[in-house]
Amino acid sequence: MGSWTASATAAPPPELLDPGQPLVKGFKDQTVREIVHTSVGGGAVRLHITNAHGQHDLKVGHVTVGVPKGEAELAAAPLEATFRGARGVVIPKGGEAVTDPVPLRTAGGADLAVSIYLPEDTGPTTNHSLANQITYFSGTGDFAAQAGGQAFTDSGGNWFFLSGVDVRPDRATRAVVAFGDDLTDGFGADFNADDRWTDRLAARLRGAERPAAVLNEGVAGNRLLHDSPCFGANALARLRPDVLAQARVKAVILHEGMNDIGFGRMPDQGCFAPNRPATAAEIIGRYRQIIARLHARGVRVIGATLTPIAGSPFFSAAGEETRQKVNAWIRSGHAFDGHVDFDRAVRDPQHPQSLLEAYDWGDHLHPNAAGYQAMGDAVDLRLLG
Repeated sequence: MGSWTASATAAPPPELLDPGQPLVKGFKDQTVREIVHTSVGGGAVRLHITNAHGQHDLKVGHVTVGVPKGEAELAAAPLEATFRGARGVVIPKGGEAVTDPVPLRTAGGADLAVSIYLPEDTGPTTNHSLANQITYFSGTGDFAAQAGGQAFTDSGGNWFFLSGVDVRPDRATRAVVAFGDDLTDGFGADFNADDRWTDRLAARLRGAERPAAVLNEGVAGNRLLHDSPCFGANALARLRPDVLAQARVKAVILHEGMNDIGFGRMPDQGCFAPNRPATAAEIIGRYRQIIARLHARGVRVIGATLTPIAGSPFFSAAGEETRQKVNAWIRSGHAFDGHVDFDRAVRDPQHPQSLLEAYDWGDHLHPNAAGYQAMGDAVDLRLLG
């Protein structure tokens, strides 16, 4: 079952981003070493390598998994991950490959280092744009089996081609999916610190002896109603690959809609197009569609209120009215199986349209690490089944 996930998105068009960046340029005869943080542990791991948004077949030459020591260095030689016994695999355009189980025991809340050698030109990458974690790339060659980090001479802030890490849990375990946008993805959290609200929730579940994986399927900039060339498909379109395809999902925490409100204040071009602001009725209508699909699969759906935005570029009187209407509907219990009041958890009691200063990352829109901890602490574990 899943212990770590990252929603796969396409590279933005080159005209919207420096075409020399690895995100757009891709890799050729290079190794990528990526650090991920498990939510539950087990006696073996299995890796999901994705070419969901590739422009052609993806050749994977060599994959290993090990324990990081610091930066790109590993604590010991990594273990090889094979594909039906083979060292490499060709993943068709739009496809995914899952490795054979690797006999590596890992604890919940531990870091793993996954190294992927890419022998041929990948083209624009299937990636996750906001890792909040440094990923390392090598110069020319296959360095997947090396414990040392000297070959990894460059780095970035994305995860590439890696969309999931499964574990073989030691006991029956369920999964909770956090499904949302920037705040679920962790924009504003500290780099390499694993202090998103989802990390805090996973730690609480481990500490409470309530076995549950927490799978983060947040995408920065994502919306309920519209696709974006930079921020992925809309939430309803993401539901099947990011939620319904996961094993043992018992509950989903849905926190999305702020970008649908705030993008109306942005230019109607590039990553923000189309920029028509959503109404409360449209947001609620999309919530109802998502809830219905998840209920049909027997999954509990927990609504999370939208957090304050006063002072940010997203704020307007009309947008604030929409946010308040949406939050009132979430709290009313019309359709969700329960709610998490993220708004109440991070707002300034004296100025409830604003984030508490101690929780403000600096743009009056995204929380900092302390704010994310408050959000993670606001989840009533009993709601998760």
